[in-house]
Amino acid sequence: MTVPIYLINLDRSVDRLHFVAQRLETLGLSFSRIAAVDGARLTDEERISFISQRPRDGRRGWRQGQIGCFLSHFHAWRQIAAASDTYGLVLEDDIHLSDVTPAVLNDISWIPADADIVRLESTGQWLSLGKPVATAACRPIRALRSAAWGAGAYLMSREAATSLLCSDPALQTPADDFLFNRNGSSIAQSMTTYQIVPAIAVQDKFSAEEATAEGFGSNIETDTINARLRGFSAFRRRVTSTLRGKTPVEFA
Repeated sequence: MTVPIYLINLDRSVDRLHFVAQRLETLGLSFSRIAAVDGARLTDEERISFISQRPRDGRRGWRQGQIGCFLSHFHAWRQIAAASDTYGLVLEDDIHLSDVTPAVLNDISWIPADADIVRLESTGQWLSLGKPVATAACRPIRALRSAAWGAGAYLMSREAATSLLCSDPALQTPADDFLFNRNGSSIAQSMTTYQIVPAIAVQDKFSAEEATAEGFGSNIETDTINARLRGFSAFRRRVTSTLRGKTPVEFA
């Protein structure tokens, strides 16, 4: 039986829901929808209460979209923790999925025994990774050694979800930073996280292929994010990442 899939989707993002639901149906995968928290609709009191428990300094203050995103992922973790399944898959609603996704999810015996999280996505980022310890659909599974951004597609263990639900709010930061910024998040440092290479998922905002991008943009970042994925900026990043011994993680 395939791993349960939890899809985070705003009520107003009907187009995104249709896009992902249609792709999952084509792949023969069912999902449960998580009604996302709309940060723009939180009251001033709700935002102040949230931020007061999770203070960030200067330019790293909480944006409305980041608050909604974090709370939405928190709801997904609650679902994983409450289920009987060993792992659950969290997806955001602008995700592109590879044709091999069913092969990866239908038998998860490949997941390393110590894995808290397995990242399934590419964000165009080069990452420091350990040696392959397993394979899924002929794709190596490697330990994540560096900071990563993006929380569009990841497997999480029930134990890890339970731990995150009980984490100190003062340690909580925007979802991808909280889970994957090994340079700044003590939670990320405490998690054993793996990466599948090549990735089987990519968020539309990180797609380097203009021909297949749906143009959804982002509810959090600015629309200039794609500039980092193409042209001279991408070339410069490839050079510096190679010199640092990092590995390209592409979507395929």
